[in-house]
Amino acid sequence: MSIQAELQRLSDGGLAAFPPGRLEDLAAGCKDWSEAVGDLSYSIVADVLRRVDDSFDPGNEALDTSTVLAFDGVFRDYLPGFLQTGPEERLRLAQAMRTEAHRVLEERRL
Repeated sequence: MSIQAELQRLSDGGLAAFPPGRLEDLAAGCKDWSEAVGDLSYSIVADVLRRVDDSFDPGNEALDTSTVLAFDGVFRDYLPGFLQTGPEERLRLAQAMRTEAHRVLEERRL
């Protein structure tokens, strides 16, 4: 499955669509894609996915439903446009998604 199809699956199905470890795989794929095509926006998305994946680390307490729903909302709000637009707008959306995901992480101190 392509990186874009995987990101669409995340947008459509949320974190429930990605079992443990798969989000990190998607992050690695986004980073590789970013380097292969020279698109910084995919690197930013990779960093967001890694931060979210790290918040599920077994050493942390389990995430509550509201946190999962907040992350799902971030992905649902930003990924569809990210996947359907040109490089400049894609970069802006990736940066906005990073800001919003960091806000969710900070609010929950993850």
